[in-house]
Amino acid sequence: MKRFYDVLTVFFLFMAVAGGLESSPGNDTELTGKEIISLFRASLDQIKTIEADCIVSSTGNDKSSGFDLDSESNAVIYDYHWYYDFDTEKEYQKGKGALKENGTFLQYRETCRGYDGDILYSYSTTSNSGLRRKGKWDQDDHSYFNFSTPLILLGMADFASDDRTLYDVLKENSDSLKVERQEDGSVTISCVYRDYGEKDTLVVTFDPQHGYLPKHLETYSIPEETISLRIDVTDFTESSNGIWFPVRGRVESYSLEDPIPEDGVHYKNGMTEDEIMAMTMEERWEIAPELGFRAVLLAPPGVIHVNPSTLKINEPFDESLLTLEKFPDGVKVWDDILRLGYVAGRFDDPNYVESKKTTTGELVFRIVFITIGCVIVFSALGLILKKRFAE
Repeated sequence: MKRFYDVLTVFFLFMAVAGGLESSPGNDTELTGKEIISLFRASLDQIKTIEADCIVSSTGNDKSSGFDLDSESNAVIYDYHWYYDFDTEKEYQKGKGALKENGTFLQYRETCRGYDGDILYSYSTTSNSGLRRKGKWDQDDHSYFNFSTPLILLGMADFASDDRTLYDVLKENSDSLKVERQEDGSVTISCVYRDYGEKDTLVVTFDPQHGYLPKHLETYSIPEETISLRIDVTDFTESSNGIWFPVRGRVESYSLEDPIPEDGVHYKNGMTEDEIMAMTMEERWEIAPELGFRAVLLAPPGVIHVNPSTLKINEPFDESLLTLEKFPDGVKVWDDILRLGYVAGRFDDPNYVESKKTTTGELVFRIVFITIGCVIVFSALGLILKKRFAE
């Protein structure tokens, strides 16, 4: 886990808020950027474990394809039960997600994620064939359902390069934070930060009425000044033990589209492509906002829902759910770790699957052996035919 601010500083700042600071909005103007992110950190530190029923939906899907719809008539692409432990970083998901092919959502697929010993695995079942798949969760070639979890609304998902969260980015730029108070009592912090070596602008608004958790976030690329990410939290809830948590939010991701001459010749600032190409790279960067760069949505906006009635924070969890059940006998399984398929329960020997794995050396040996055998057979056949024709 990330290194936190001094515990005593965070404690006293949080107690100041709990003692009536949020009932006097004017006092927020006295808080520095460092104090605000400390209050944000204090709210995060209260949360040790989270468990809830969640839904990820998309506003841009074809609703006539038979998908379930959420309360806003958006197509549900993942409906699951979720658990997360901040101390151990163990995570559990079980539910159904839409199978995506060529950009089109075709059907639902059951999935279960959990632990087999100390290793995190993903199990899934395709609804049309009944084939079960197994693989390590974090490997790219079989990360079946990498949908956003509520951690992104909380500000604790990976936000920038090197697995930095929102809090990490704010802390490392704490000396340059700009603070602005909004009319509704919320507080906006902005700064310039580095992501993958490039400079970006971060603007995040915190809600003092809900534990100084983020309720709006935007990032902009520099120097094009185009948006790259927008997150809006629309609802919070207070858990049974008095801890605030975001329960609904919208996420939009954008890509940068190169400027295109509006009349086929001139860019937004009136310059031609020949004039632009004659400039140095540094000169081009300086006028980048004038050229007409545009932000284009990478995908339809996603909406994340957390069911407040099932939300549990810092409450006991059924640890047995973290150990995935054995596949039923007779089920066809494809193992992405061993790169082979088998039928569960057909063999009593637990090492059977591993023993049947063909190595590269064995494959080369088989090819050479078969080739030599074919040469011998065809040579012998040739000699026999030659002898007969000679007679």
